[in-house]
Amino acid sequence: MRGSMAAGRQGALLLSFAWVLSLGILGGCGGRVNDLNRQALNALQKGKPQQAVNPLQEACRLAPSRPEIRYNLAEAYRRLGRLEEALAEIEQAASLAPNRADIAGAQARLRLATGQAERALADLETLSARVRKQPPVQFYYALACVENGRAAEALPMLEKMLKAKPRSAPIHAALGLAYLRLGRGISAREQLETALKLNGQLFAARLYLAQLHLSSPPNYLAAKEQLYLARQIEPTNPRLHVLLGYAHLGLDNPGEAARSFERSIQLHPSGWEGYLGLAESALKQGDRQRALDYARRAQGNGGVQPAVLNFLGRLYTLRSQTSLAVQMYRESLEQNPDQPDVRLALEKLQSS
Repeated sequence: MRGSMAAGRQGALLLSFAWVLSLGILGGCGGRVNDLNRQALNALQKGKPQQAVNPLQEACRLAPSRPEIRYNLAEAYRRLGRLEEALAEIEQAASLAPNRADIAGAQARLRLATGQAERALADLETLSARVRKQPPVQFYYALACVENGRAAEALPMLEKMLKAKPRSAPIHAALGLAYLRLGRGISAREQLETALKLNGQLFAARLYLAQLHLSSPPNYLAAKEQLYLARQIEPTNPRLHVLLGYAHLGLDNPGEAARSFERSIQLHPSGWEGYLGLAESALKQGDRQRALDYARRAQGNGGVQPAVLNFLGRLYTLRSQTSLAVQMYRESLEQNPDQPDVRLALEKLQSS
């Protein structure tokens, strides 16, 4: 279960917050581009993102310097679960309009969704003070802090936002995640349940509540129930399938777990969490070599993610490769010093 907890701490989640589709300034290539954009917006507003893709791709070809077109295309891809393509488009939009708060917020959201919490935070910290004060940017800055192990720093920001908007389900959910990261499980549950009372279709609140159930003491069945509800809302989210894999592992369903992790990889091939899940699954079945192979794939995609390094530390310890285990734990603590369990494991290895 330590692996699922670590993945929960390091993973990034989608959170529905203020993504407003953009009509943009009508001009540039004229009527054709504007008509294509309107056609796509109509499809998106009707919940038909696939029908929005071709018009927006054509509009981008005709007017490549219109950031609002790429912004809308990124949203169409996101709704289809094509997160890497969505991120590529929003990066283009951000390069064309670096000071637009809506684009900066959307980029942070997608970076968090694709497991790039450090990059999301770094991008947001480069913005001007004026842009950083805008609500979408403020919100994702706080969420990025939480996902980077800085929940204590994010907490007063989120509490201030909640005072201004006490009926905001996304803010309640983000506050619940911050409390969860700080080990305040009762407060976390209260905030997440409030978020769901305000909006029962809030995808992130379901995921965060499942994450709470996966924490100590775990309730794998309750986690699975929340994840099934979340899957009805956003079935193409790779993070959903990672958490579902860990729930199945906890319920001793290794086959279902593997299918969930593989589905995550299908949706996000360059991600690391699905491979880490497969590594955990292989280790649970006693196949240490296969676990190492998957963990190395996760490391190749995730770089210095503490969750991956911690898994390798555990695995090398089991393989009696003490020097490698020590190296992994040290690298993990360099990335996130606030890991008492990892520090204790390192001390035991060094004293043995």
